[in-house]
Amino acid sequence: MKISVLKSIVLVLTSTSFFAACGGSSSGGGGGPMPPPPALTRSFYMGFTPWPYDATQAAVDGSPPPGNITRGWSRCSASGPPT
Repeated sequence: MKISVLKSIVLVLTSTSFFAACGGSSSGGGGGPMPPPPALTRSFYMGFTPWPYDATQAAVDGSPPPGNITRGWSRCSASGPPT
């Protein structure tokens, strides 16, 4: 008699725990308000920063880069993305 009561209690607790864990929304918010949608623009750069091409005063002032740098850029862009 005591074993069947114990089995019933374990069954009720197990099924209650299962349904409590499986129920609810998938957003994980617990029924609170929905979070706002992501912004269309970022307030930061993702890997591309407006740093000068060289640590010289000419580069900081915004003069065009010398030919050896632009030739290197052209060579890299012509080779395509890495594979």
